[in-house]
This record gives sequence, structure tokens and C-alpha cells, in this order.
Amino acid sequence: MRYFNRILPILSIVLLPIFSMSHVDCKAQSKSDKSCPANYSTKKFYEEHLKGTGDYTEATVRKHLKWLSQKLLDLLIQERQKSSKRRDVPYINGDPFTDSQELPTDFQLITLSCSEKNARIKVKFSYDGAFSEWIIAQLIRQNQEWKIDNIYYKNGHHLQGDLKRK
Repeated sequence: MRYFNRILPILSIVLLPIFSMSHVDCKAQSKSDKSCPANYSTKKFYEEHLKGTGDYTEATVRKHLKWLSQKLLDLLIQERQKSSKRRDVPYINGDPFTDSQELPTDFQLITLSCSEKNARIKVKFSYDGAFSEWIIAQLIRQNQEWKIDNIYYKNGHHLQGDLKRK
């Protein structure tokens, strides 16, 4: 018993960070979540995004201006303008922010990593109750604000890579 009493404080220091991974149900998350400042930006982006239609248009992209990095914003707008000029079906078919044809009904955030300049947040999507689909949002600190810089998909692709293809 004495051994257990000595090791318990050490175990709590080692194991507490592991068990307290930031798993946030966004309907219940308060605005004061400070575990990773990028969570707030990600949460606000997806709350706003899921209120829309899920259409991938230049207007939709511009609506999200404050949440997207300049690099990602430029690539998304260039892609839409290329498709419009050629009157082609866009290379991106569906919603690039959820990787789906229809908008989910809810989402959850799980912080994978967070530093002063970068964050990776897994966004799990629910379609009528089951959180089965996900993406990973890569955020960067740009002009003192957290911006989504890339989206990584389950199939190994990522949004910037898809937009830069020839």
C-alpha cells in the first residue's frame, strides 16, 4: 500500500494529459474552451458552414473568408473560376469542407495537436446521430487569428493537393 501511495502522484502527472485529450461535443461546448485556441475558430467555422447549403460556389467560399487562410482561399477561388470559365463540372464535387455530398447534422472536435502557430483538429460529422465521417483540419496562425489552411480526408488526399493538381 505504501508503494501505491508513492507512485499515485507520479502516475497522475503522467496519465492525466493522456486521458484529458480534448474531445468536445460542439453542441455542448462553451465559447470559453481554452484547451486549444484553434478549437474556437474551427467550431465557429463549422457552425456557420452547416447553416448553409453545402454548395461549393465562389460566393460560399467568400462567405468563409474570415476562417480560411489566404493560400487556401486563393486556391478555392481559382478552382471555381477555372470551372466557370470552361463551363465544366468543377474538379471538387460536393462539399470540400465535409468531404460529402450533403451537409452533416452535427459535428464534434478532437484536438490532435496544438502549438502557438499550428493546430490539427479532427472534425467528426454526424448524419442523423452516428458520428461516422471525419476530416482533419490543419489550422495556422495568420494575422493573430486561427485560419483553416488545409483539410485532410480519410482517403489520404488533402484539399490543397487536390486544388493544385494539373
